[in-house]
Amino acid sequence: MKAGNTTPDELLYTEMRPVTKPITPVTDVSVEKRARILVKRSMPPFRIDFDLLDWQSTLPGLRFKTHREGSKQIRLMEFTSDFVEPQWCEKEHAGIVLEGTLEIDFHGRFVTFPPGAGIFIPGGASSGHKARAATPVARIVLVEDVAPS
Repeated sequence: MKAGNTTPDELLYTEMRPVTKPITPVTDVSVEKRARILVKRSMPPFRIDFDLLDWQSTLPGLRFKTHREGSKQIRLMEFTSDFVEPQWCEKEHAGIVLEGTLEIDFHGRFVTFPPGAGIFIPGGASSGHKARAATPVARIVLVEDVAPS
């Protein structure tokens, strides 16, 4: 393939070849952690395949899939009308609503986020919030800073 006849996408593809890392054996870890490591190894570089990740749930009406790299994580979250946030969240969030409508209560000021709406909530007590699905199901993606694992 000649450089002069290459499209930008072809050039990008040829320049971004995956880096081959030696695969170290997974030992002395739980079966659950071993499975997460193997799933992560099977994903192509630069892309997160949420279909390969298991749903997790910590509260009724909320489930999520998380991919973490260093001090960042991306979460696919699904809220149903059964979800009730037990306390005010003061964490920073940035993301987008994929499906359904999310309503966020900022200490009595309600903001509605329809599909395609961006979410940017600064951290701190002054932006404390509680989210809920305003439709039977609301799906969002959040990108968040986290402590490195």
